[in-house]
Amino acid sequence: MTRPNSTSATQSSASRTRRLDHHMETTAAASGPVTDLDAYLHATRLDDPASPRKQQHDPALTMPRSPQPTLEEVRSRLLRRPMEPSLAMSRETSEHVVRLLKERARGEEVRLSVLAGVKRAVHRIMGDREAQDVFVALVYACWERFDELQGIVQAVVASNDNGFHTRVAEQDDRVGALEQLCVAVRPYPSLYMPLVVWLLREHLLEQCDGILLAIHCFATMDYKDYSILIRIAIFNIEEMLSSAFGSRLLEECFFCAKGDELCALKEIILSRTSEFAKGQYSNYFLQRVLERSYPPLNGDVVERVAADVASLAADRFGSCVVETCFLRTRSPAAALQRVLAAFLGLRDGQLAELVRVGYSSHVVRKLLATGKDHSTEETLALAWRIEKLPAAVREEVHARQVMEVVKSLLPCRSARTTHEDACKYLRSCL
Repeated sequence: MTRPNSTSATQSSASRTRRLDHHMETTAAASGPVTDLDAYLHATRLDDPASPRKQQHDPALTMPRSPQPTLEEVRSRLLRRPMEPSLAMSRETSEHVVRLLKERARGEEVRLSVLAGVKRAVHRIMGDREAQDVFVALVYACWERFDELQGIVQAVVASNDNGFHTRVAEQDDRVGALEQLCVAVRPYPSLYMPLVVWLLREHLLEQCDGILLAIHCFATMDYKDYSILIRIAIFNIEEMLSSAFGSRLLEECFFCAKGDELCALKEIILSRTSEFAKGQYSNYFLQRVLERSYPPLNGDVVERVAADVASLAADRFGSCVVETCFLRTRSPAAALQRVLAAFLGLRDGQLAELVRVGYSSHVVRKLLATGKDHSTEETLALAWRIEKLPAAVREEVHARQVMEVVKSLLPCRSARTTHEDACKYLRSCL
């Protein structure tokens, strides 16, 4: 084996050096002087977008952008086949599709093409900002066309896109597409009710002004058509009572329920009265039941509240329910007497605790102020018991406010003053 010629190797090395120097000079001319090897390597990296070589070899920077389809090209594509979803999701082409849906020339063929494309990817289109305009325009084009609206609704409620409601909830403006669809199908119960039920199941009813949608169902449809909405609310009652919207919707369902559904709701209310009274949102539902229902239901609810009055009056939300019992029911006199009797039945220690605690002390003041005009003897009896509480209790911060009401009811604070004397004095003042 022959050894390489040292002269030839030297010449080859010199040639490589000259090529490297020439390349460095060329690079320096394009990107500034190269002072070290790191700068040179940076200037010649193909994976660096700022590299001059990258800019020279990047096709995206040298090739012209392809022109967007014109209106006539979009029309031609729609007339040849069902609309591709990409036409609705591009800003340029979606504007053409909306315009074509509004035109009368060959409007039916365009409408049917867009309808077929929307049904194939309805949730992708409703969840896309650009495509939402196409969906709304399609709904308007299909107005009063039952078969075509039915196709849209069936595609919406049948499609299983687990992320759709999350995308809509994150961007409220997308709800407009669903709202327009609800308005369009309102005259057709067979389409409207399945859509409302789907919105409820997908947690989208609140974003679509669901209370008004439900009220419309209850006011215009037969019970057999909208009872499914009530049954779903009963089945998901825990979830319903975990939000202000759900509590409000359950209220409307309750007052429109009949038959088995009404019996089921009454049983739930009466068996879980104290629990509902202490809930952040369920207490509102229970208060509406007390305010709007008739005997014997509201009396039964008051009875259960009175049975647990010591616990409920001291609770932040339960105290509001106790006040509703004697202030805003349809049978206020009977409810007032029952609540007064419940307070009079408390032990001295329980009564002292209610007088000194913030929430319950407010209930006691309201009860005394309301009862003096309607249940005189019971109110004075309660005031007299509070007057006899230990001085340490009566002098606490919240108790002082209660004592101001008590002083206004009792004629004097003499130990020899009897309950009968107090009643006579109060009757003379009324």
